[in-house]
Amino acid sequence: MVYSWDSVAKEANKTGLLVHKYWNEFHENTTITSENDDNFGTISLQLLQSKLKFTVCGFVDLDWSLIHLIIQTTAMYLVWIIQLKS
Repeated sequence: MVYSWDSVAKEANKTGLLVHKYWNEFHENTTITSENDDNFGTISLQLLQSKLKFTVCGFVDLDWSLIHLIIQTTAMYLVWIIQLKS
C-alpha cells in the first residue's frame, strides 16, 4: 500500500516539471503572448511549487517514512517489554 501512495505522489510531482517544460518550449517557439499563455505559466509554476503528499488526517505522511516509524515503534515496545520481564 505504501508503494502505491508513494508512486502516485512521485508521478504527480513530475507533472509540474513536464507542464513547465512544454510551456517553455511553446513560449520560445511563438512570438504571440496571450492571456491564456500567462495563465498556463502561472498554473505550471503552481504545480512546481506544490508537492502532493498523502497523509493520515495531517499527522503522518503515507510514504516510506511510515514503514520506518512502524518498525521503530515496534522495536521500542519490544525492548520495553523485554526490560520489564527481567
